[in-house]
Amino acid sequence: MRPNKLIITAFGPYSDKTVIELDKLGKNGLYLITGDTGAGKTTIFDAITFALFGEASGNSREPSMFRSKYAKPETPTEVELYFTYSDKQYYIKRNPEYDRPKSRGDGITTEKANVELHLPNGKIITKIKEVNNAIIEILGVDKNQFTQIAMIAQGDFLKLLLASTDERKKIFQKLFKTQNYFVLQEKLRSESGKLGREYETLKDSISQYINGINADEASKYYEDVNKAKSGELTFDETINLIEKLIEEDTKCEKEVSLQKDKLQKELDDIKLRIQKAEDVILAKSDFEKNESDFKIESEKENELKEKFKQKKEEMSKVRSFYEQIAVIETALPDYDELSLIENKLSINKAFIEKSDDLLCVCQEKIKSIEEELIKLSDELKHLDNIREEKINLQTEKEKLVDKKTELNNLCSVIDDIQNLKVGFLKLYNHYNEKSFNAEQLELELKEKTKIYFEAQAGILGESLKVDKPCPVCGSTTHPKIAVKPEFVPSKEELDNLKDSVNKANEEVSYARSEAGKTKGVLTEKENNANSQIASLLGEYSINDAKNVINIRISELDASIDNLIKKENEILTKIEYKDKLSKIIPDKTS
Repeated sequence: MRPNKLIITAFGPYSDKTVIELDKLGKNGLYLITGDTGAGKTTIFDAITFALFGEASGNSREPSMFRSKYAKPETPTEVELYFTYSDKQYYIKRNPEYDRPKSRGDGITTEKANVELHLPNGKIITKIKEVNNAIIEILGVDKNQFTQIAMIAQGDFLKLLLASTDERKKIFQKLFKTQNYFVLQEKLRSESGKLGREYETLKDSISQYINGINADEASKYYEDVNKAKSGELTFDETINLIEKLIEEDTKCEKEVSLQKDKLQKELDDIKLRIQKAEDVILAKSDFEKNESDFKIESEKENELKEKFKQKKEEMSKVRSFYEQIAVIETALPDYDELSLIENKLSINKAFIEKSDDLLCVCQEKIKSIEEELIKLSDELKHLDNIREEKINLQTEKEKLVDKKTELNNLCSVIDDIQNLKVGFLKLYNHYNEKSFNAEQLELELKEKTKIYFEAQAGILGESLKVDKPCPVCGSTTHPKIAVKPEFVPSKEELDNLKDSVNKANEEVSYARSEAGKTKGVLTEKENNANSQIASLLGEYSINDAKNVINIRISELDASIDNLIKKENEILTKIEYKDKLSKIIPDKTS
């Protein structure tokens, strides 16, 4: 932005209409406004800044103070500015709110603040808020940034140098239009950090799996496995090694499976033979025992039959009927014994039939045991990967615990930022107090310096005589001789006041420096916190992040508890698997 012409009317020390043709100073380089203290340099800055933004260039003057105390009642207080931006001409006219005598009658009325902005396309804007927004949009900076970079008043250049890193960054981003690059840079930094953490997580997970690789010492890949565990092989080489190990294990598995099937078949055949042999031996033993008993009983039966025959033959020889009855009665116990033998044979036959039934029960039991073994083997097979599931759960739980730790750390950082903000606010208020004190002393110095120099003119006027030339201008006529004020500060008083101003400015610089340092630390912490918030939570402000963190931590606690529950269930399954590994061999033996 280049000012072309400035018109000041009843503004500050300028009591009448004053036109400053800035174009006559040239169109290249910078404008330098110099002069003694109190000469009105700052008023020119104030006029340009007021025309554009409706405020003074400094912080100690309000728009209501702009009305010149030397102006005539009918002279309006206003500032007009013609300026060029991007080769386009603009015109703005603005007046502050001030009290003036009424046009008719007595009394005081308030002149309302007004503004009008003429755009290059002929459009005129008259609403204050719309004009202020349009000026910021045209120039690309607000009032504070404008006074720091476009109009450097005396002592204000240090404010730009001592401004916080964040404030300078915002100014230069707006000046050079690099905001999009900064946003892109932050997004790239966030994505880079996220990808880096994902890479480290995957790397740790892969290393964990690599450490779990096992190879028999007899394997030709045994040494390569040790190299992979020690990190001597690249990931591609490790993947090739794993593929070779899988191929080798698959081949071994097939051979072992074939051998196992063959052995199982032989074992089943042997078991069947043993069982049949045992059944035969048991049946043979029972049969031999029954046969022996039967033989004994048969022999007894034959003996009894022989005796019966003999007795029967003897019956014919019985002389009398009674004697025959007696013989028969004597033989009756033998008949009873024969009946017992027949009962025993019947019992042995039932025992043999019972043994056959027992044999069928044993065969059913064997079949039931074989089915149970198949079922247990299937369950054992389904639990083959249970330890790997346990490792995956532990890894997932560790990730959640790490994320919870990160959130807790971020919460601590946010607490530090809140404490730092309180400290910065105290330092900033202290700086404002010191700044206000210094500006009051500067105003006092300007006023007293002005009185001092006006007094010099009055002292000189007292020595003037009629028809005698003035030692300054040489005129022999003195129509309006300056009057010496009643109160005139001494040179020593002015020097002491200057020392006080210098000391106050030093205190302002120190307070600004301390506030700037704290602001820099605060900004850096806020930037780091915002990066962590964007990475861990998403698009949240620092003020909202803490509540989100508490919610996320609660969710993580619930997820961790759920994983612990699943881990306990897997431990139960591992114990069951170990139990099955012992039960199955016992069942097959």
